[in-house]
Amino acid sequence: MPRKLKAREKRQRQITGKFLKTFLPLCLIAYFLQSLPFLVNTSAQFLENKLLPLLPAPIYNKYFSSQRPLLFALNECNDLSTTNKTFLITGGNSGLGFETAKQLAKAGAKTVILGCRDTIKCLEARLLIDIARKTECNNDGPSNVVVLESSPLDLDDINAINTFGKTIKSYLKTHASGNLDVLINNAGIMGSTTLTFNQHTGGEKQLHTNHLSHYVLTNLLLEELRAGGGGRVVNHSSLMGFMPFFWNSKDFNFQSRFFHSLIAYGQSKRANLHFTHKLHSAWFEKYNISVVAAHPGYSRTNLMTNNWQFAPAALRLFVSTNKLMSMSSEVGAASQIRAAVDETVASDSFVGPLLATLGPAVVLGKSYKNIFNYFWPVGFSETEGDRLMDYSAQRTGITFS
Repeated sequence: MPRKLKAREKRQRQITGKFLKTFLPLCLIAYFLQSLPFLVNTSAQFLENKLLPLLPAPIYNKYFSSQRPLLFALNECNDLSTTNKTFLITGGNSGLGFETAKQLAKAGAKTVILGCRDTIKCLEARLLIDIARKTECNNDGPSNVVVLESSPLDLDDINAINTFGKTIKSYLKTHASGNLDVLINNAGIMGSTTLTFNQHTGGEKQLHTNHLSHYVLTNLLLEELRAGGGGRVVNHSSLMGFMPFFWNSKDFNFQSRFFHSLIAYGQSKRANLHFTHKLHSAWFEKYNISVVAAHPGYSRTNLMTNNWQFAPAALRLFVSTNKLMSMSSEVGAASQIRAAVDETVASDSFVGPLLATLGPAVVLGKSYKNIFNYFWPVGFSETEGDRLMDYSAQRTGITFS
């Protein structure tokens, strides 16, 4: 064989060897990350079914018995935890709200009421849910999804919230004996390019939509939540709520501190946790209304695609389609579904994915003391919560009692 040909083959083998040494490990890492959701769920099932029962009986019965399961999943087409229950979901026409509504409706909820800004999109969502019930569950019965067409829920407008509240009160009185079993405060926004204030409350835009609007709506529905002997409120939070230095209870409107959209979003999501704790303190003992917070981990929704106006389009596309260490909206909705229907989840609990960004929905602790802030409790105290509630009362003219 000619010397030049041998040299060329040797060089090709060297290049191939270097390529395989770098490419194969990357492929293995990518495969592992893609398989992580399956591995997490399998490991969690093994932990619950095989290892936890080996604990001493007093510990197992107190923390991990069948009355306090580690894992939870709806029976897709017939789940007793939803039977004869009426749910209201804000932002129920898209993203996690839509997936939550669809899964509850398929599982057999008596009524799932969608609260939406856009009535047309709300009606389209109802149609898609009805189709899913029929095709996936062979359910040809009448729709159990309700859209109050005369009263769209525009969370930016306090007057629209009040009108929606009156309409839903009338509907519940006529169709559900005045009873609302579960209110899921799901709707929210994420991302803005400039510091903007709501015209009705004067609150920073994200804090208004993600907290103050639900503060008003929840208060409006107190009697309906009480009517059945004690309902449940679920507040949708986020991992961003635990970011250090995003919270400043002395300057919610960024009058004397640096503003960035993500900082404001993190502040609003921590407000959801404070609201959960304070509402639990005010309502659980007095009215038997339980209040639970939930976060969806890293769920791929249109929230980031449509609302990250501060980010380049390529980054928005990446975060909404990237499948590494993330979950689909369908899977990500599990946290607030468990928070809504699992009666073993106590009031003031915090529910989220087992591995922070993904995994089965588990109870992570309490709104003020959980796995994420156990060693960093700064910004989580009764004083901080009281400041938020005082600010909320000042901005809305409503005081919880």
